[in-house]
Amino acid sequence: MSLLDVREVVVSFGALRAVDHVSLELEAAQIIGVIGPNGAGKSSLFNAISGATRIASGEIFCSGTRIDRLRIDEIARSGIARTFQNIRLFGHMSVQANILVGEHATLHSGVLADMLHTKAMQSEERVATNRAIELLEFVGIPSSHAGRDARELAYGEQRRLEIARALAASPKCLLLDEPAAGLNATEKRDLAKLVRRIAEMKIAILLVEHDMSFVMPLCERLIVLDYGKKIADAIPSVVRADPVVLAAYLGVAP
Repeated sequence: MSLLDVREVVVSFGALRAVDHVSLELEAAQIIGVIGPNGAGKSSLFNAISGATRIASGEIFCSGTRIDRLRIDEIARSGIARTFQNIRLFGHMSVQANILVGEHATLHSGVLADMLHTKAMQSEERVATNRAIELLEFVGIPSSHAGRDARELAYGEQRRLEIARALAASPKCLLLDEPAAGLNATEKRDLAKLVRRIAEMKIAILLVEHDMSFVMPLCERLIVLDYGKKIADAIPSVVRADPVVLAAYLGVAP
């Protein structure tokens, strides 16, 4: 059974079909890239999987449980976490608080416990705080930055903080939307190492990226979209030489 199973998914906006009967499967520890020209449907596919956009037809499963009919918070609790092309941190909140927001979905204390500040709640808070520091260090942000406002971090560190926040939800599948955008060459190399370390934790990773020099050596398989349709699904070396893919990028007939 695949960890993530997307079956014949369609996403429509009026007459526009942004995702056109796309299927894919993703196993634990796999790193798969989704590439394609601008407007190919990559972000729409991510939004469908994460619940930000409702699908018109098809099915999406996470660990055998159908999730496309669930609320976005229920999808997150089922094991799907994501980052965004445009960083969406709480800039005026501390670095640590941003990660604690991500951990909220995994906490068990209820509203009454919050009101009474019970021992169970206090224990959970200590565990959550310690884990936030561990996640910071895991993604390469010094723990000394925990109390700083997120907006004060360097751009590359903000990218890493968003990944740490996603990991705080203990996902089975991590969706990374343009994670290398705006990073320099050194930061991209370090990010690739981090993505591989995350995969070693048996987390499935699906990423959208325009930088071919980043995705080609990182991903074991590439899915290519064009006008919402899947036109290729193969190892990077095969995709690189596929005349249909080259035509989609270069705008010439194969």
